[in-house]
Amino acid sequence: MRRFLATAAVALLATVAAAQTEPTVQQISSRLTPNGLKADVSFLASDLLQGRATPSPGLDIAAEYIAAQFRRAGLEPAGDDGYFQTALYANVTPNLDGMEFTLETGGNTVTAHKESMALQQAGAADFSRSDVLKAMGTDSAALGALTPEQVRGKVLVLDFPDGSNPMLVTRQLPAITERLQPALVVLLRSGGQPTNVTARLREMSASSSTPVLLVWDDAIRAALGSGKPGPADATVSVHIPPPTVVPIKLHNVVGVLRGSDPALRDTYVLVTAHYDHLGVRGTGEGDHIYNGANDDGSGTASVMEIANALASQPMRPKRSIVFMTFFGEELGLVGSRYY
Repeated sequence: MRRFLATAAVALLATVAAAQTEPTVQQISSRLTPNGLKADVSFLASDLLQGRATPSPGLDIAAEYIAAQFRRAGLEPAGDDGYFQTALYANVTPNLDGMEFTLETGGNTVTAHKESMALQQAGAADFSRSDVLKAMGTDSAALGALTPEQVRGKVLVLDFPDGSNPMLVTRQLPAITERLQPALVVLLRSGGQPTNVTARLREMSASSSTPVLLVWDDAIRAALGSGKPGPADATVSVHIPPPTVVPIKLHNVVGVLRGSDPALRDTYVLVTAHYDHLGVRGTGEGDHIYNGANDDGSGTASVMEIANALASQPMRPKRSIVFMTFFGEELGLVGSRYY
């Protein structure tokens, strides 16, 4: 659905065509017009919506537009609030005031420079002389073999040698921290100037996140990077203030075209796309709006136009069809995972 405007329409209609008469196929096809698709994409990708970041007013406007098109098509609402499946999240912004990281090893105490560390995942931590367990961040098998008994309450240091990228494990970290329950995760890397995270989404029902700290301080690396994986002859003291947590509501937009066959109407075909994009990024002169026409305004337009084309027919498909658009794809499939 990302790249070709009518890909979803063609694929679904090919399936429907096998069960419909030729006049019906022609009627459905006649409802899927270039101008109809272009009209949807032109609105969703307009500067008015400011790139539909999650969360943003532009994303909310897009959700209302999609719900209106589902209503116009005659779909049954399938959310907890009409066509909206409401997701309760929080915008979590790290607090960097007074952040400290100190390592004690071999009778020496080393404090990381503030310019040589950054928060990858917001969270609070305040403890002294916690034990350290070290693992290679590039060894997925070794990470999978770690047990909660080994890690719980300790500082888990993931060492990344020169040339490797700690961002490759970022999406795995929530699962790793939930399973192993460390007090802190440290991504030990070489060089670079990664920026601190601004705000991240977190489900309101989720427990407080384990903070993840990027460290590229030379002295810390020299002290921790030389040892083998496993328990380290070192302790860590850290102070990371609690983040600011602001509750927000986000919405998947969901409608159902109920099937016509009594034996099959309780089975479902899902037609989906994500309606968010990257929003506004960067400063200075020039256009900084990431409009997201193909990613995924085109997919969202296809979902709406397919819904309208099929709902307009006197004979509905035998199975029920769920039409759904997700928020938060660009943040790591957040909306689809919530559904």
